[in-house]
Amino acid sequence: MAKPQIQINLETPQDLEFHLPNEIDPKTGRPLPHRKAAIGTDRKGKARLMSVIGQMPVAVHGLSTDGEPHTLVIFEWSAAPEIQGLRFKEVVIEVSFSAEGYSRRNAEDEAAELRRRGFNPNYWDPEVVAAVPTGTEWYHRTIRKVGGKSTLEMGFSAGFATFVSLAPKYAMERDTGVNLTDSIKVMGRPFVAGSNRNRPNAVRWTMLENESQKSGVPAYLRTAVLLKRQSDDNGIFLGRVSVETHVSWWEDLMEKKRKLTGDVPKNEPIVFDPDDQKSVGKTPFDGMKNKLDKVDLRKEFNIVMLEASPQGKEDEAEGAGHTGDMEDAGNGGGDEGGAEPDTESADTGAGDEVGE
Repeated sequence: MAKPQIQINLETPQDLEFHLPNEIDPKTGRPLPHRKAAIGTDRKGKARLMSVIGQMPVAVHGLSTDGEPHTLVIFEWSAAPEIQGLRFKEVVIEVSFSAEGYSRRNAEDEAAELRRRGFNPNYWDPEVVAAVPTGTEWYHRTIRKVGGKSTLEMGFSAGFATFVSLAPKYAMERDTGVNLTDSIKVMGRPFVAGSNRNRPNAVRWTMLENESQKSGVPAYLRTAVLLKRQSDDNGIFLGRVSVETHVSWWEDLMEKKRKLTGDVPKNEPIVFDPDDQKSVGKTPFDGMKNKLDKVDLRKEFNIVMLEASPQGKEDEAEGAGHTGDMEDAGNGGGDEGGAEPDTESADTGAGDEVGE
């Protein structure tokens, strides 16, 4: 049977608002896959100085050890403030993946049968099977005390009528203070984006500052995602990236205004093409293409802080803690793509707006 033509539908009215476009192949007229810039490279004015910059240095298509199609994607995020006195208090990054195009290529016979039976095309969306960081990492913990002491005084007199005997007063003190622990938090969680899906096809990473220390979020974050595609599926899929930030109430208000007036339109999705090896280029994982499920994603997780950890309480600079699926964080493996800021990396492991 004749194979249907591959189509990438990016010409909807909403797509016309995209401000980070894909390059177009002059020979085919289709978007070029695997662009390196993920988000934030086309802001204007003050927003340009306070935007999160995302890069995709690595995208590897291959197989797992049991022969199922997989894709490894690594992102690098820079949230270094470039305006004096401002900082990122919170950064939320979401990346979702969805099948695109009419043809599933090697799996097209099965896809045609499923379409005939009325199956939802979301069946072909890649599944997030692993991601780093996942769970909660915390850094630069500080302890602050809230509350104080309460005092109860008691006195009594003893003697015979009409004589009075003065007695000493006794005071009892009770400590009502509570120790609260603050920290910089980095959290990750796969989730389901969109309707008619029952497998996670997206991942969310959140960075929160140490509020009491006004630390800002980490200046650099390296993340990784391992995707599983359906059997024999080497069709095109898309990656949609969104970033939300919290700076000050004024900067947040200005950002909402910029979005409402169209000054911050959506980015065009990243195109992934498992058959296009040329645009992928060489990566440190080329020797792992037939066993992508064996890549140690923990080694790809890294963060960089702009400032040294605060000094003070006993465990303020004790390093990082973790809850979740990852034991500890390491330094990034592949060095292609965005460069790390010229700052000191957090010893224990693992950022569009900022400051008060």
